[in-house]
Amino acid sequence: MNLKSFFLVMLTFNCLFAKASLASEDFSDYKLEIIVNTDNKISLKSISQDDIIKGTLYGKIANTSYKEFTGAHLECDLLGRSYKGRGFSCGFAVVEDLNGYCYLKKSNSQDSLITSWKCSTTAGLDGDAFCKGKLSIIQGSGEFAGVLGFGEIEMPLAKNLISNKQSYPMKLKMKIKYPLDIKKN
Repeated sequence: MNLKSFFLVMLTFNCLFAKASLASEDFSDYKLEIIVNTDNKISLKSISQDDIIKGTLYGKIANTSYKEFTGAHLECDLLGRSYKGRGFSCGFAVVEDLNGYCYLKKSNSQDSLITSWKCSTTAGLDGDAFCKGKLSIIQGSGEFAGVLGFGEIEMPLAKNLISNKQSYPMKLKMKIKYPLDIKKN
């Protein structure tokens, strides 16, 4: 490869990288707080010293400052395990590793969003344990048709949801990119 070809290849990569970095500016940020219902359907099944957690939790978007999510309801199917933690690695007596899907739907509308997520036990500044992890937007319909996105999830531990001792609210921080033909103004 001669020097001229090398510079041409480098220029092409630089142009592609610049275009990709400009495209990331089209993501809209959403920070949603969810009021989790007290009548969730979550159960534990003990296997040896571990517990298998499965069920569904329900909630409603608390902050209505985002018109896209005004009046939206949340339904999350979850599956995971709860096991004894090791003091030297995480410091928790019990650790939960959960994953699942969340479905956000606006009332009386076809606007919906489906996310997949995965979280593990961690602690906040006040010492309360909660489940924190990543989420990916899988699909949208109506107003959310064709969206792309990713983000973070924070939720109460499943054992706290079962005993209705939610001391930590559920939070979704999402970055959503709308297709150009239905882009928000």
